[in-house]
Parts: sequence; structure tokens; C-alpha cells
Amino acid sequence: MYRDGIRLEMHSAIKASVHIIIVYRLHLAKKSKIKSSDLFAEFATLIDELSSISDEAIIAGDYNIHSDKPAETETKHLV
Repeated sequence: MYRDGIRLEMHSAIKASVHIIIVYRLHLAKKSKIKSSDLFAEFATLIDELSSISDEAIIAGDYNIHSDKPAETETKHLV
């Protein structure tokens, strides 16, 4: 999920740092060998690693999980 990416560091006079993570999950997961459980395992690892290096973080992107469909298994797991 997040193996490829760009790291951007910006420095300011107030010495604050914020990690910005952009996530994109292909919608083809049902047709590929990638399982939803892989997404959630990698996401948990990302959160653990991020929490050890930063107090502030913004995670945004497209998980291709439909939060407007609360009955779906992926939605329940994400929420």
C-alpha cells in the first residue's frame, strides 16, 4: 500500500513538523491477489511507524472503500 512514495520535509521558524501521507489503493483488489487484509495490515504498520516518529500527521487519499455502505465488510473494518 505505502511502499512507494515521496518523502517531503519542510522546515519553518516554529520548528514544527507534520508528516503528510497520501494513500491510493487500486480498485482492482478483487481481481488481483491483493487482499483487503493486506491493506489493513500494512495500514496498521504505517500507523505504528508514524506514531513513533511524529506527533502530527495527515493521512489522506483514496482507499477505494465505500464508507457510504456501512454494511460492507471493508467499511466495518476501516471504521
